[in-house]
Amino acid sequence: MKILIALFILVNITFFQACTTIECANCRTVVEDSNGNIIKDNETPVEYCSLELSEKESEEPVTLDGKTSYWLCE
Repeated sequence: MKILIALFILVNITFFQACTTIECANCRTVVEDSNGNIIKDNETPVEYCSLELSEKESEEPVTLDGKTSYWLCE
């Protein structure tokens, strides 16, 4: 019985730690020309966490008139 209680406590602690781990990063927009040269770098990053960060990191680059813009998260 004591082993079962100890196992239950261990599983709950592990689950709680996994749920409270929040991944965050600072993201900014970057624009490159058709040669890959950075022509605009928003040097004021914004912090995104969890779902918002995942959305920024998975967003596809957008190309318009030979200029490609994308999110850079660090």
